[in-house]
Formats: sequence, C-alpha cells, structure tokens
Amino acid sequence: MSNSIDTSSAIAPTLTSATDRLSSARSAYTSAASTAAPAARSTEDTVQITGDAMQLQSLDRSIGGEPSFDSARVEALRAAIAEGRYQVDADRVADKMMGSTPSLF
Repeated sequence: MSNSIDTSSAIAPTLTSATDRLSSARSAYTSAASTAAPAARSTEDTVQITGDAMQLQSLDRSIGGEPSFDSARVEALRAAIAEGRYQVDADRVADKMMGSTPSLF
C-alpha cells in the first residue's frame, strides 16, 4: 500500500500569521506610545496593562528566540519519507482527527 504525503507544512502559515499579528500589535503599541500626548505630572506614576497586552507579552516571550519548528525532526521525517520507511497509521490519524473536532451529536 502506498500513501502520498504532502510534505509542505500546514503549521508554518499559522505560525507566520501569529508572528505577523504579534509584529503588527507591537508596531501599533509603539506608534501609539510615541504619539500619545504627555499626561499631567503627578506625584505618583501608575501603569495599567490590559489582559490582551499581557497575553501578547507572554506570547512574545515564549516565541522570542525559539525556531517555529523542530528542523531536526522535519529532516528526519523527510528522510524517512524519501526512503519509504514512513508508515501512516490510518486508524491513529482518524482517531486524532475525531478527537480534535467538536462533536456534532
């Protein structure tokens, strides 16, 4: 039995999209911060950070210097596919697919 496998990554566009959104949010924040009118001076400065800003900061830290994928694993899978050693367990794939979608019944 032969299975054809598309080796293009379905994850890379998603990660690229998330990274692009993070960069856009950073740019918007930097732009807004640099153009904001200075507030009247008070004796005490306060900062309020929204939940969204905290999530963006957390995401930025978590993906900071990390590669978006494990290149060693990708190369190992490519070699296995090219050599015909990669076998797909259709039952396992079906189980994972069924587990990742909400139940309609």
